[in-house]
Amino acid sequence: MENLTLTLRHLRVFRAIMATGSATAAADRLAITQPAVSQQLAQLEDALGLKLFERKAGRLIATDPAVELHREVANAFDSIERIVNLASRLKADAPAMLRIGAAHSLGVQILPQICGAFAERYPALAFDHQGGLYALLAGQVASGALDLAILKLPMTHPGTSVLRRFEARSVCIIPARYPLAQRQGPLTPEDLRDVPLVMLRRNSPFRHDLEQALLAAGVTPRIKAEAMTVATCCGFASVGLGVAVVNELMATQFEGPAVVMRPLHFDGGPQIFDIIVPAGVTPPPLVSEFADFTVRWVEDSLTAFRQRHGI
Repeated sequence: MENLTLTLRHLRVFRAIMATGSATAAADRLAITQPAVSQQLAQLEDALGLKLFERKAGRLIATDPAVELHREVANAFDSIERIVNLASRLKADAPAMLRIGAAHSLGVQILPQICGAFAERYPALAFDHQGGLYALLAGQVASGALDLAILKLPMTHPGTSVLRRFEARSVCIIPARYPLAQRQGPLTPEDLRDVPLVMLRRNSPFRHDLEQALLAAGVTPRIKAEAMTVATCCGFASVGLGVAVVNELMATQFEGPAVVMRPLHFDGGPQIFDIIVPAGVTPPPLVSEFADFTVRWVEDSLTAFRQRHGI
């Protein structure tokens, strides 16, 4: 296939595999079949003359050339989206301010990073962040007080609709001095037996799911500290108080020599985040663009995080 023309479809497949680590998950993300993903990947590798992935235990592990190529592919998609979105903005007036709802943990570092990167496109754009409980934020989106909000399932509201969705896996933030830090590979609830834990307060759905998984494994949680926010849980773990089980997006903000990161496999599965907008109305182009940008930023950040920690 020496004369094969590289297409956006090839690059979308490559990007989806980099984000998910498997052809099956990439197919789900792109709403195509797994054989179609495998075919596109084979064509891409053939056209480039590069081996982009190693097949190991049902996973596709990115090679060094793939990691380097991924950076350029991300830049290429960013440029294409800039052109498309500029055309949209030329046809319609964009709002001068984006009103964004997000939980306090996301609002501390992650949302500012996303907004800062997005502002490079539109230097005159202003931002207004509203924090608080998910139910409050969903109500404000439904009423039109917010343009959009980033909420974690199972939060839903009849006055909102889902514009975009992304997932983050569960990871353990382990103080480096703990014996558990020497373990390699994914952990299970059984590995947390007799380990000091940092957990969200009992009204958290994720805390409930985690406790159920621990109890099903015959593990009685040894709780060292509780916190209201995921960010505080991460902070407690980073100073050695205990092991925090959090979503990997939050974990990206607490990397360092004092902790190690390990994936935790349990029935709770990945944590799902929705970007919601008011129901029944077409969101302004800039709102849709920001939602797309946020998902891409998250996926690129998580891909890099997983590569750094061999997850």
